[in-house]
Amino acid sequence: AEHWSRTGIAGWGDAELRSRMSAAAALAGCSLAAAAVLAQKRANIVAAEEGCLAADDAFQILDPVVWSGERGRQLWERFGVSDTSPPGLGQDKGRGRALKPQPCRGYRNFTADDASRIRDMRGEFVGGDRNPGVRMEANFVTEEEECMLAKEVSQIVAHHGCVMGGARSYASSGGPPVRLVLQDDGSIVPDPAGRPGPMWRVTGRAEDDEMQPPPPWGYGAALNASALPPGLAMVTKRIAALAGYPLGPLRDITLNLRTSRVCRLDPHVDPLEDGPNGFILTLQSGAVLTFSPVDAIRADQKRASNPAVFGMRSFTDNDLDCLLRRRSLCHFSGDARYRWTHAIRPGVVVALQDESGAPRACICDWWGTMENLMERKDDRISLVFSFADPIHE
Repeated sequence: AEHWSRTGIAGWGDAELRSRMSAAAALAGCSLAAAAVLAQKRANIVAAEEGCLAADDAFQILDPVVWSGERGRQLWERFGVSDTSPPGLGQDKGRGRALKPQPCRGYRNFTADDASRIRDMRGEFVGGDRNPGVRMEANFVTEEEECMLAKEVSQIVAHHGCVMGGARSYASSGGPPVRLVLQDDGSIVPDPAGRPGPMWRVTGRAEDDEMQPPPPWGYGAALNASALPPGLAMVTKRIAALAGYPLGPLRDITLNLRTSRVCRLDPHVDPLEDGPNGFILTLQSGAVLTFSPVDAIRADQKRASNPAVFGMRSFTDNDLDCLLRRRSLCHFSGDARYRWTHAIRPGVVVALQDESGAPRACICDWWGTMENLMERKDDRISLVFSFADPIHE
């Protein structure tokens, strides 16, 4: 509690975390070091229940540089970028032109608020000199708008949603999996009520022809913004009007509805056709989004593929943790978009004091180090808006 008071960090919402938990309240009355021991033991439970990737399961991470023979509007319509490097560079001579998003100088400067949301694996804040291209906009929607969007997302998911069967894939044709839930004693079990989960997904891009019902607004250069429901249309217009973000048209909206705190998102680079500008709007519960350099992930794929390891140590030593506060907007572009993966770790199980002083089990994200624990909720909505760069004819 002293840490949160000293740093002025109020947690997921601007006032929510201080009232809900204390980072030092793990295992009623014990030290944070003792809580970390419990977290280490129970991280294995989270990993075992979720299913650990095989040691030789290599991440399918996109190459940072993609070569295309397309030019002008054709290139922009396919990838959302206008700029390319001259043909015939280095070893790739004769392969075409390299995709290149607009320069970072096109965006607003990094601010102290950006730095206060990003920590490295030593727990130190990350200034503009080390920021790969992540910017934050706090309180992007109001509480009333958050409620409206949550209802709208639930309706969209009911008509066009598909449950994810794992950290990377859609559920099999055998039916949606039962979500895992955390018990009061710290154990993780299949939901006794049999509810599916842990995450429902809607996206305009074609990811699974058999399992994925497409939404009406489409994808890429053919996206029809007039087909968006009112809430998503409102957020789209608000993003497009942001000062300091030169944007072309919207290319995709992906909705992720989490229904259980027993969940993770593995390191990945979004499809290149999404475009160079990603915006994540976080609703209902905050999160810690981890950015990892592609080269570092590839250098130690065993570590980055084992939840029992990266749940405690992260995916690489060079990772950056971005605090996504409730109702905030996160923008990533440049290297953060193309040369760094993003992911959400499985979290660790610890015991916190409830209002009566009794210990209760919960899953916490950690931000930079284990000294910064943040309780998860079951329900979280992530809205990902992808924009093109402006067209340069």
